[in-house]
Amino acid sequence: NPAATVFFGVPANELMGKDLRDFLADGADRIPSLESIRREDPESFELTIKRKDGTVLDTLWTARWNETENAIFCVAADFTERKSEETMKQQIIAMLGDEFKTPLSSLASFYESLQSETFCELNYEEQSMCRRGRRQIQQMLWLVNDLLDLNRADAGKLSLNVETVNLHPLFTEVVSLVSGLATAKEISIEVKDTNLSLEADPSRCKQIL
Repeated sequence: NPAATVFFGVPANELMGKDLRDFLADGADRIPSLESIRREDPESFELTIKRKDGTVLDTLWTARWNETENAIFCVAADFTERKSEETMKQQIIAMLGDEFKTPLSSLASFYESLQSETFCELNYEEQSMCRRGRRQIQQMLWLVNDLLDLNRADAGKLSLNVETVNLHPLFTEVVSLVSGLATAKEISIEVKDTNLSLEADPSRCKQIL
């Protein structure tokens, strides 16, 4: 149709009978099989298309099998600009995350040195202040890591390290990290004994809790 001639940058007489694979710019792209399209209703997939003039498009396709017509009907959308914006956003978030993590990690190390009395002896109140400072820095690092993880999830690059996790020590650690906030809000959190465990990523469990 006329929209396809604009989309591929090829006149109708040249486009008729062409194999879609002739327009693929990325050799890693795979067009779903006919069986797959018949199973899914509809089947969606991304393809990087190279037009006749050499320009490259990031495209999103939806394919549906029609039994009556005994044919595949496709709708293709050019989302090159949107994908470029998303990539730029991910790069900016990753850069800002790294910029925040470096000074926060340095502060955490400084508080750790203070608390271990590397420089001088601390009284009980000063030790308590160091513990609160370390907890607050840890919470800020968690927020930065959460932001980076969301960014990775959007990009489809979030990984999981699954292992056997004992819940009681996990609960205890999480409660200790938020105890300062809970106390400030006059909230009491109690961890009951449990022998339960599960197969999960411990760091993701902490984020959820």
